[in-house]
Amino acid sequence: MEDITEETAELVARVAALDIGKAELTACVRVPHEDKPGRRRQEVRTFATLTRSLLELRDWLICQGVTLCVMEATSTYWKPPFYLLEDAIECWVVNARDVKNVPGRPKTDLLTELQGIAAGQEADRSQQQAITLSGMS
Repeated sequence: MEDITEETAELVARVAALDIGKAELTACVRVPHEDKPGRRRQEVRTFATLTRSLLELRDWLICQGVTLCVMEATSTYWKPPFYLLEDAIECWVVNARDVKNVPGRPKTDLLTELQGIAAGQEADRSQQQAITLSGMS
């Protein structure tokens, strides 16, 4: 007999997504709007992938109160941002295939996917296919 358990979905109020390339990354932050209850504020910034710029990214995310940062596993480019952020913010490294192929959702990039998650759709940890670091070497 199969046991079926239902887990409640966790909604993330302050979330960021990183679209990481070799020379630069784009960060999208979605947080509650300060002046309009029930609304969201979104800000997108671009950073170089040099250590100084990544530290600026880290400071910005901390100032925004981000509690979760999602990034696609693009080659090994995800490693520097992950290692600089992991001590301060929960980080998920996700397979681009899993982010883009969520049932019922069109194919999109990570920043577009973040807009849906942060806008109040379920960010269910059981649906996210986090990549274990031991498998990413």
